[in-house]
Amino acid sequence: APEPPPPRNETLEAAGTDESVPEIMRGTGKLKNRMMGRDEVNRILEDIWKDKKRWESVKQTKIEFGPHYVGMLKQKFGVVGNTTGVGSLLILEHVYSLIDACSIFGQSDFELFMYARLLKSEIPDEIFPDMKKKISDFEAMLKKMNQSIPRVPMKVPKKSKAAWDYAPVPLIYEVIEQIWDAKSEHRLKQLHFAVMLFFNDGDVSTEEPRGYMEWVRLTDLLDKSGKFIETLKCQQLEEYDEFVEEIRQAILVGHPTLGPRDMISLLDI
Repeated sequence: APEPPPPRNETLEAAGTDESVPEIMRGTGKLKNRMMGRDEVNRILEDIWKDKKRWESVKQTKIEFGPHYVGMLKQKFGVVGNTTGVGSLLILEHVYSLIDACSIFGQSDFELFMYARLLKSEIPDEIFPDMKKKISDFEAMLKKMNQSIPRVPMKVPKKSKAAWDYAPVPLIYEVIEQIWDAKSEHRLKQLHFAVMLFFNDGDVSTEEPRGYMEWVRLTDLLDKSGKFIETLKCQQLEEYDEFVEEIRQAILVGHPTLGPRDMISLLDI
C-alpha cells in the first residue's frame, strides 16, 4: 500500500517583515495553506523555469527564481491588500503554500527539498543546472566507457535486458572517481555504497579474466529518484553549504564584528 501523505497544517504563519526574512516571504498574519499536490508543485516549478528563461533572454540579465515567481503571481492576480512585503495576502498564500509543499514532499524527494531552500533564497538557482550537467557528464562517460567492456553471459538474469543495459560495478566506481576526483574519501564511499544498493536487481558474471563481478542496471543507477542520484544531489548541497561557510569564516577572521546584514567590499576579503 502507498505511504500516507505527511501531515500538513491548514494555515501557515507569515514570517514577518524583518530584513532577515527573504523578500518574497515578508508579510504578517495567518495564511491559508493551499495544500498543493506533488503534480501541481512540479508543474509550477517547471513554469517558473520556463518563464524565467524567457524573460532572461528578453532582458539579457539574470533573474532570481523566487522573486520571478512573485512577479508571475502579481501578473496573474494583481496586487491587492495592504500587507507589507509582496503586496498581497493572496500572493503570500501561494508562495508559502509552494514552500510548504516542497518541504513536505522533499522528505522523500531531495530535489524538492532543494527547491524549498531555493525559494527561501538559501541557495542559488545555478545549483540546479550545474547538478544536471554533472549527472549528464557522468552518464555520458559511463556509457562511453561501458561500450569498451566485453559483454559476458549473465549468470543470474533477473530482468529482460538489451546488451548495454548493464555496467560492471568496478567500471562505475572508476568513472565516479574520474568525474568527482575532488570529492572527499568519505563522499566517494557514500557513492560506492549507493551503487551497491542496486545489486539485488543487477546480475553477476564469473567469466575470466575478471572473475566474479557484479553488474548494475543503468536505468536503475541513473533513475532521477533513485538512491544514487539522490546521494549526488545531497552531496552537492552539502558541498555548497560548506563552501559558503568557508567564505563566512574567512570574512569573520578579518572582520569579527561584522553583522549579518553589513556590507563589505570584495577587495577587503
